[in-house]
Amino acid sequence: MKYSVILLALALFSLTSCHEDFYQISTVYGENTDSQQQFENEDIVLKYNFWEDGGILSFTITNKTDKPIFIDWSHSNFIFNGYSYDYYSNETKISTLGVYSGKSINGVYDSEHHSGTSIKTSTITRERSNAQIPPNSYVQAKVVNMDFPKLKMKSEITFEKSTTLLNIRSYLAYSKTKDMDELIYIDNEFWIESVEVLSRRNELPSKNKFYTKGEKFSVIETSIMLGLYATGFVLLIIAASL
Repeated sequence: MKYSVILLALALFSLTSCHEDFYQISTVYGENTDSQQQFENEDIVLKYNFWEDGGILSFTITNKTDKPIFIDWSHSNFIFNGYSYDYYSNETKISTLGVYSGKSINGVYDSEHHSGTSIKTSTITRERSNAQIPPNSYVQAKVVNMDFPKLKMKSEITFEKSTTLLNIRSYLAYSKTKDMDELIYIDNEFWIESVEVLSRRNELPSKNKFYTKGEKFSVIETSIMLGLYATGFVLLIIAASL
Protein backbone atom coordinates (compact mmCIF):
# COMPACT_ATOMS: atom_id res chain seq x y z
CA MET A 1 0.00 0.00 0.00
CA LYS A 2 2.78 2.38 0.96
CA TYR A 3 4.64 1.88 -2.32
CA SER A 4 1.42 2.26 -4.33
CA VAL A 5 0.77 5.66 -2.76
CA ILE A 6 4.33 6.78 -3.49
CA LEU A 7 4.06 5.69 -7.11
CA LEU A 8 0.76 7.55 -7.46
CA ALA A 9 2.32 10.69 -6.03
CA LEU A 10 5.25 10.46 -8.43
CA ALA A 11 2.86 10.01 -11.34
CA LEU A 12 1.00 13.16 -10.34
CA PHE A 13 4.22 15.11 -10.14
CA SER A 14 5.22 13.94 -13.61
CA LEU A 15 2.06 15.50 -15.06
CA THR A 16 3.27 18.95 -14.05
CA SER A 17 5.84 18.93 -16.86
CA CYS A 18 3.16 19.95 -19.38
CA HIS A 19 3.87 23.41 -20.76
CA GLU A 20 3.58 25.46 -23.91
CA ASP A 21 6.59 26.78 -25.80
CA PHE A 22 6.57 30.33 -27.08
CA TYR A 23 8.99 32.32 -29.20
CA GLN A 24 10.03 35.94 -29.07
CA ILE A 25 11.01 37.03 -32.59
CA SER A 26 13.40 39.99 -32.75
CA THR A 27 13.75 42.02 -35.94
CA VAL A 28 17.13 43.63 -36.63
CA TYR A 29 17.47 46.87 -38.59
CA GLY A 30 20.66 47.48 -40.57
CA GLU A 31 21.81 51.10 -40.46
CA ASN A 32 23.84 50.97 -43.69
CA THR A 33 22.89 47.65 -45.26
CA ASP A 34 20.11 46.72 -47.68
CA SER A 35 16.93 44.74 -46.95
CA GLN A 36 18.90 41.49 -47.29
CA GLN A 37 21.39 42.59 -44.59
CA GLN A 38 24.08 43.06 -47.23
CA PHE A 39 26.78 45.72 -47.55
CA GLU A 40 28.75 46.27 -50.73
CA ASN A 41 31.50 48.58 -51.96
CA GLU A 42 33.87 48.43 -54.93
CA ASP A 43 36.03 45.72 -53.31
CA ILE A 44 33.95 43.40 -51.13
CA VAL A 45 30.45 42.23 -50.23
CA LEU A 46 29.44 41.54 -46.62
CA LYS A 47 26.39 39.32 -46.08
CA TYR A 48 25.07 39.24 -42.50
CA ASN A 49 22.84 36.63 -40.84
CA PHE A 50 21.37 36.83 -37.31
CA TRP A 51 18.99 33.85 -37.35
CA GLU A 52 19.62 31.60 -34.34
CA ASP A 53 18.26 30.95 -30.85
CA GLY A 54 19.37 34.03 -28.88
CA GLY A 55 20.79 35.59 -32.04
CA ILE A 56 24.20 35.40 -33.69
CA LEU A 57 26.52 37.82 -35.41
CA SER A 58 27.56 35.95 -38.54
CA PHE A 59 28.71 37.21 -41.93
CA THR A 60 30.61 36.23 -45.05
CA ILE A 61 33.18 38.37 -46.86
CA THR A 62 33.32 38.11 -50.66
CA ASN A 63 36.18 39.50 -52.72
CA LYS A 64 34.71 41.07 -55.87
CA THR A 65 38.04 42.01 -57.43
CA ASP A 66 40.52 40.14 -59.60
CA LYS A 67 43.28 40.57 -56.97
CA PRO A 68 43.63 39.24 -53.40
CA ILE A 69 42.06 41.11 -50.49
CA PHE A 70 43.61 40.91 -47.01
CA ILE A 71 41.49 41.04 -43.85
CA ASP A 72 43.24 42.46 -40.78
CA TRP A 73 41.48 40.77 -37.85
CA SER A 74 43.88 42.34 -35.33
CA HIS A 75 42.36 45.75 -36.15
CA SER A 76 38.75 44.54 -36.41
CA ASN A 77 36.12 44.54 -33.65
CA PHE A 78 32.55 43.56 -32.86
CA ILE A 79 30.66 45.87 -30.51
CA PHE A 80 27.56 45.10 -28.40
CA ASN A 81 25.90 48.09 -26.70
CA GLY A 82 29.19 49.94 -26.71
CA TYR A 83 31.22 46.98 -25.39
CA SER A 84 34.05 46.40 -27.87
CA TYR A 85 35.59 42.96 -28.37
CA ASP A 86 38.54 42.09 -30.58
CA TYR A 87 38.05 39.57 -33.36
CA TYR A 88 41.68 38.57 -32.95
CA SER A 89 42.07 37.52 -29.33
CA ASN A 90 43.26 34.69 -27.12
CA GLU A 91 39.80 34.66 -25.56
CA THR A 92 37.52 31.86 -26.74
CA LYS A 93 34.50 33.00 -24.73
CA ILE A 94 32.92 36.30 -23.82
CA SER A 95 30.35 37.06 -21.14
CA THR A 96 27.20 38.81 -22.38
CA LEU A 97 25.98 39.61 -18.86
CA GLY A 98 27.36 43.15 -18.86
CA VAL A 99 26.02 43.84 -22.33
CA TYR A 100 22.38 43.54 -21.27
CA SER A 101 22.50 44.48 -17.58
CA GLY A 102 24.07 47.78 -18.60
CA LYS A 103 20.89 48.82 -20.40
CA SER A 104 17.94 50.47 -18.64
CA ILE A 105 15.32 47.81 -19.32
CA ASN A 106 13.67 47.38 -15.91
CA GLY A 107 10.29 45.68 -16.22
CA VAL A 108 11.21 44.13 -19.57
CA TYR A 109 14.44 42.29 -18.93
CA ASP A 110 14.01 38.77 -17.53
CA SER A 111 16.66 38.87 -14.81
CA GLU A 112 16.37 35.13 -14.20
CA HIS A 113 17.90 34.56 -17.63
CA HIS A 114 21.26 35.78 -16.38
CA SER A 115 21.13 35.09 -12.66
CA GLY A 116 23.24 32.85 -10.49
CA THR A 117 24.52 29.75 -12.24
CA SER A 118 22.47 30.49 -15.37
CA ILE A 119 24.88 33.23 -16.48
CA LYS A 120 25.92 32.38 -20.00
CA THR A 121 29.11 32.98 -21.89
CA SER A 122 29.06 33.18 -25.65
CA THR A 123 31.51 30.93 -27.45
CA ILE A 124 33.55 32.53 -30.20
CA THR A 125 36.10 31.05 -32.54
CA ARG A 126 39.64 32.32 -32.76
CA GLU A 127 40.73 34.13 -35.87
CA ARG A 128 44.22 34.39 -37.30
CA SER A 129 45.67 37.91 -37.18
CA ASN A 130 44.95 38.26 -40.90
CA ALA A 131 43.42 36.32 -43.75
CA GLN A 132 43.79 36.36 -47.50
CA ILE A 133 40.71 36.18 -49.71
CA PRO A 134 41.57 35.13 -53.28
CA PRO A 135 39.86 36.87 -56.22
CA ASN A 136 36.16 36.09 -56.66
CA SER A 137 35.89 33.96 -53.52
CA TYR A 138 34.60 34.39 -49.98
CA VAL A 139 35.35 33.48 -46.35
CA GLN A 140 33.14 33.03 -43.28
CA ALA A 141 33.91 35.39 -40.40
CA LYS A 142 33.77 34.07 -36.85
CA VAL A 143 30.28 33.44 -35.52
CA VAL A 144 29.49 35.20 -32.25
CA ASN A 145 26.56 34.07 -30.08
CA MET A 146 24.68 37.15 -28.84
CA ASP A 147 22.75 35.28 -26.11
CA PHE A 148 19.86 37.76 -26.22
CA PRO A 149 17.72 37.35 -23.06
CA LYS A 150 14.08 36.39 -22.78
CA LEU A 151 11.93 39.48 -22.19
CA LYS A 152 8.96 40.02 -19.90
CA MET A 153 6.33 40.95 -22.48
CA LYS A 154 2.83 39.99 -23.65
CA SER A 155 2.61 41.88 -26.93
CA GLU A 156 4.91 43.38 -29.53
CA ILE A 157 7.45 45.96 -28.39
CA THR A 158 9.01 48.47 -30.79
CA PHE A 159 12.16 50.50 -30.30
CA GLU A 160 13.93 53.53 -31.68
CA LYS A 161 17.68 53.46 -32.12
CA SER A 162 18.09 55.49 -28.91
CA THR A 163 15.96 53.07 -26.85
CA THR A 164 16.84 49.70 -28.39
CA LEU A 165 17.92 46.86 -26.10
CA LEU A 166 20.73 45.78 -28.40
CA ASN A 167 22.96 47.81 -30.69
CA ILE A 168 25.50 45.83 -32.72
CA ARG A 169 28.45 47.05 -34.78
CA SER A 170 30.82 45.10 -36.98
CA TYR A 171 34.05 47.07 -37.44
CA LEU A 172 36.12 45.42 -40.17
CA ALA A 173 39.60 46.38 -41.41
CA TYR A 174 41.01 45.20 -44.73
CA SER A 175 43.73 46.08 -47.21
CA LYS A 176 44.49 45.58 -50.89
CA THR A 177 48.16 44.99 -50.14
CA LYS A 178 49.78 42.09 -48.30
CA ASP A 179 51.85 44.32 -46.01
CA MET A 180 48.66 46.05 -44.77
CA ASP A 181 50.17 49.49 -45.24
CA GLU A 182 46.82 51.11 -46.08
CA LEU A 183 43.82 49.85 -44.13
CA ILE A 184 40.24 50.44 -45.22
CA TYR A 185 37.56 50.32 -42.50
CA ILE A 186 33.93 49.24 -42.80
CA ASP A 187 31.61 50.07 -39.90
CA ASN A 188 28.24 48.28 -40.18
CA GLU A 189 25.69 49.02 -37.45
CA PHE A 190 22.53 47.12 -36.49
CA TRP A 191 19.89 47.44 -33.79
CA ILE A 192 16.74 45.63 -32.66
CA GLU A 193 13.68 47.56 -33.81
CA SER A 194 10.94 45.21 -32.59
CA VAL A 195 10.23 42.03 -30.60
CA GLU A 196 6.99 40.07 -30.97
CA VAL A 197 5.62 36.97 -29.22
CA LEU A 198 4.48 33.93 -31.18
CA SER A 199 2.88 30.76 -29.82
CA ARG A 200 5.02 28.73 -32.17
CA ARG A 201 8.10 29.35 -34.26
CA ASN A 202 6.22 29.69 -37.55
CA GLU A 203 8.76 32.16 -38.84
CA LEU A 204 11.05 30.84 -41.54
CA PRO A 205 14.77 31.53 -41.07
CA SER A 206 15.37 35.18 -41.89
CA LYS A 207 18.72 36.98 -42.00
CA ASN A 208 17.36 40.08 -40.27
CA LYS A 209 15.58 38.21 -37.45
CA PHE A 210 16.36 35.81 -34.60
CA TYR A 211 14.29 34.05 -31.95
CA THR A 212 14.41 33.46 -28.21
CA LYS A 213 12.61 30.38 -26.94
CA GLY A 214 10.68 30.35 -23.68
CA GLU A 215 8.06 28.34 -21.79
CA LYS A 216 4.78 29.38 -20.27
CA PHE A 217 1.82 27.84 -18.45
CA SER A 218 -1.79 28.84 -19.00
CA VAL A 219 -4.05 29.81 -16.08
CA ILE A 220 -5.78 26.42 -16.27
CA GLU A 221 -2.46 24.59 -16.38
CA THR A 222 -1.19 26.58 -13.41
CA SER A 223 -4.33 25.72 -11.39
CA ILE A 224 -3.98 22.05 -12.26
CA MET A 225 -0.31 22.12 -11.29
CA LEU A 226 -1.05 23.64 -7.90
CA GLY A 227 -3.79 21.05 -7.30
CA LEU A 228 -1.49 18.20 -8.29
CA TYR A 229 1.31 19.47 -6.08
CA ALA A 230 -1.06 19.72 -3.11
CA THR A 231 -2.46 16.24 -3.77
CA GLY A 232 1.00 14.77 -4.16
CA PHE A 233 2.18 16.40 -0.94
CA VAL A 234 -0.76 14.94 0.99
CA LEU A 235 -0.17 11.50 -0.49
CA LEU A 236 3.50 11.59 0.48
CA ILE A 237 2.56 12.45 4.06
CA ILE A 238 0.10 9.54 4.12
CA ALA A 239 2.75 7.21 2.68
CA ALA A 240 5.25 8.30 5.30
CA SER A 241 2.80 7.53 8.11
CA LEU A 242 1.99 4.00 6.89
